Amino acid sequence: MSTSCVIAVKLFNDSYIATVCNFDGYYDGVGAELREHFTDIGAPQKLVEGGEIRCINKGEVEYYAKSNFKPVTMNEKELAGMRSEWGCSYTHLYVAGEWVTL
Repeated sequence: MSTSCVIAVKLFNDSYIATVCNFDGYYDGVGAELREHFTDIGAPQKLVEGGEIRCINKGEVEYYAKSNFKPVTMNEKELAGMRSEWGCSYTHLYVAGEWVTL
């Protein structure tokens, strides 16, 4: 069984860019990976821009090679509805230099 999550980054213009990760999306899974390995300037946005993520393990990201999913840019209201729309259990948001789990 998988626990999917939304991974999002707040951009300077108050919009958000987001993708989905399909495995280990809980706080101590993907959340811990993000807090430990994806905090350098530009790293969170680069991670999301890579596309749909299968999993993250020890800082290594496994993207789906054949996915029609592309990262999307949205406003705050759209981000709020994204977790249920995509069937995700968690949202990990990078804002003001830190990861927050919603």
